[in-house]
Amino acid sequence: MKRPLKIFVVEDDLFYGELLKRHLALNPDNEVYLFKTGKEC
Repeated sequence: MKRPLKIFVVEDDLFYGELLKRHLALNPDNEVYLFKTGKEC
């Protein structure tokens, strides 16, 4: 079994960040996390 690819999206624009997260999460092999700042990440 293949391990999921963890993707960290850092975006201060909430709408655009959610858009990116949803698009990247369409691939079931991706595990996507959204953060507002680099420090939060």
